[in-house]
Amino acid sequence: MNAPVSDRFGRRPLQIVEIDEDFCPLIYGEAPCSAELGVTGVRKCYNRFRSCQSVSSYERGTLTLRFAKPQSGLPKGMTVFPALVSVSTNPTSLNVGGSDKSRGPLGRRATVTVKLKDFSYHDRYTDKYARERVTGEAQIDEPGYNPAKRGTFFGKYRKRNPYYQGRAMRVREGYEGQLIEEMRTRHYVITKFVGPNSSGEVTFEAKDVLDLADNERAVAPRPGSGALDREIDEQATSFNLLPEGVGAEYPVAGRAVIGSEMVEYSRSGDAITLTARGVRTEVASHDEGDTFQPVLTFHLARIDEVIKTLLIDYAGISPEFIPDDEWQEEAETWLNSFQLTRDITEPTGVTSLIGELSELGPYIWWDELAQKIRLRANRPPGAGAVPLLSDGRDIVKESTEATDRPDERITQVWIYYGQIDPTGSVDDAANYRRLRVTPDLAAQSPEQYGDTRIKRIFTPWMTGGNEGEVLAISNRLLARYRDTPRRISLKTDAKDRGLWTGDVADLLTRIDEDETGRPEANRWQVISAEEVEPGHRVKFVFQSFEFVGRYAFFTPDDYPDYGSADPSQRNFGAWFAPSGDGFPDGTEAYQFI
Repeated sequence: MNAPVSDRFGRRPLQIVEIDEDFCPLIYGEAPCSAELGVTGVRKCYNRFRSCQSVSSYERGTLTLRFAKPQSGLPKGMTVFPALVSVSTNPTSLNVGGSDKSRGPLGRRATVTVKLKDFSYHDRYTDKYARERVTGEAQIDEPGYNPAKRGTFFGKYRKRNPYYQGRAMRVREGYEGQLIEEMRTRHYVITKFVGPNSSGEVTFEAKDVLDLADNERAVAPRPGSGALDREIDEQATSFNLLPEGVGAEYPVAGRAVIGSEMVEYSRSGDAITLTARGVRTEVASHDEGDTFQPVLTFHLARIDEVIKTLLIDYAGISPEFIPDDEWQEEAETWLNSFQLTRDITEPTGVTSLIGELSELGPYIWWDELAQKIRLRANRPPGAGAVPLLSDGRDIVKESTEATDRPDERITQVWIYYGQIDPTGSVDDAANYRRLRVTPDLAAQSPEQYGDTRIKRIFTPWMTGGNEGEVLAISNRLLARYRDTPRRISLKTDAKDRGLWTGDVADLLTRIDEDETGRPEANRWQVISAEEVEPGHRVKFVFQSFEFVGRYAFFTPDDYPDYGSADPSQRNFGAWFAPSGDGFPDGTEAYQFI
C-alpha cells in the first residue's frame, strides 16, 4: 500500500474511522450484575445486550473501535486497528426553497462508505474475559481456546453486536503526530453493514443524523392504537377505547379524528368525552372498531419551534444537536412573524412535513463537522465579513466549472393557503380558501426571459391571517430565483476548509466575467463541501446568492441621517427614500422583505 503523500509543509495526512458499539461496563457476576456461570449461562457474556444474562442490571455504555490505514504515526496510547481500506463520502447538499426538483425536501443527506479488511484477533480489547476464554474460566461447555484462532474480527462483531444500526460513526482527518481530539471530525449514524466479501473486506454505510427523520422511520402524529367500543351516531358524546388500558397512550385532552370527522375530547382512563363534534369537518356516524386517531395541533407556533418539535419529539433526535441560540437569532431576525397553525390529522413522514415548511423559507441541514443541525432562512446576505476566493491565490487551477440551472428559475409564485378540510388532500387546490399569485412581470417580458415559470406551493400551515408572510415568501423566492440560478464547482487548498456548507463567499474567477470580459466578484453560497483529499483539497459547490434589490434592516436609534451614514451603515440599515426613484445620490430605495 502506498504511503500517504505529504502536504506542502511536509505533513502526512492521517485518517481514522471510529465506530461506537454498545458495551456494558459491569463485571460478570459482580453486583449489580446478577449473572452466575452455570446458572444463567454456560459462558460469560460479551458485555453486549445480546449476550446479557442479567438484563435488569444491564448498563448501556460505549466501546469505540478505531481503524486507520497501515502507516506510521498512528496515535499512541490507544488501540487503532490498521485495517482501513478506503473512505468514500457524499456531502450534504442544500436545496434552498425546494428549488432543485431532483433532490428531496431536505436536500441530499451526507453519507459515508467505509471499507475495512477483516482479520483474526485475540479479542483483548473487545472482550473483558478474553484471557479467561483461553484458560477456560469463562465457560463450562468447553475447555479453553485461543480467540485469535477462532473466527474473524468482524464475524464476531456482527454476531455479538446485531444492534449496530443507529450507532455513531466518526471520520477523523488530520496529520501524523496530531492529537486525535484536534483532528477535523465528521459525524454520522450507521445504517448498514455488509460482508465480509470474497476479498475479506467488510463495508459500513452511514448517514447524517437527519436520517432519523426519514419518512420510513418517523411520523407525526403517532398512529392511534385505540378503537371505539361501540357504534356512535351524530349526537353521541361519549364512548370507551379498546383494548383496555390503551387510553394511557392519548393526551388527557385534545383533538382526534374518527373517519373523516375531527373532534375535540377529554379523557379519563379509557373513557372519552367528546366536547366538540365536526371541528372544521362534517359530523358523521361511526362504527364500532373505528380508529380514534390523535391529531397533532400547532396554534400560532413560530416555524422554527415547529421544526424543533418534529425533530425532537417525533424523529427522536437529541436536543443537543440543535443550537437553540443560533436558531432563535435566525428566527427572530427573519422568521419572527411566521406563526403557523395546523391540525395534522394522520401519521405523516417527518421529512415530508419539514419539506412543506422548507418551501416557506427556512431550510435545515446537518453540519457533520460541528455536529449540529443548522437552520437558515431564505434571505438576503446578513452583516459581517465575507471571505473572498480568487483564481491563483485560492482556487486550484483548472478545477472550476460553471453551470446554469434554468429549470430552477421562477417568474411567478402561487401560494394556496387557508386549508378548508384538515382531513383532505394537502395538494388539492380545491381544499384551500385563498390563492396568492405574485408575478415578476419584468422577468416575463419579451425584453427579458419572455416566458412564465410558475412555482406552486400548497401550504396547510398558513391561514387567512398570514397574508403578510405569504407575500414575504413569494418576494424572497422571486428575489433569489427570478434570474437563472448558477452553480460553480471548484477546489481549494485545505487552508480554506474553514468555509463550509451554508456559508457565503465572494468568488473572483475567470469563469464569472462582467460585460467587458473582466473577472467579476459576485456573492455565492456553499451548498456542498467535501474534503476530497484529506489534508490537501476541498471541493465546493456554490449556488448564486444574488438577491435582486436593496434590502432594509432595522437600525439602532443612534444611526445618522442617510446623507451622513457610512457605506457599512447604508448596507445594513434602512432609510425612507424621498421618492420611488431612490435617493439623491442615485442609489435605489430600500425594500422590506
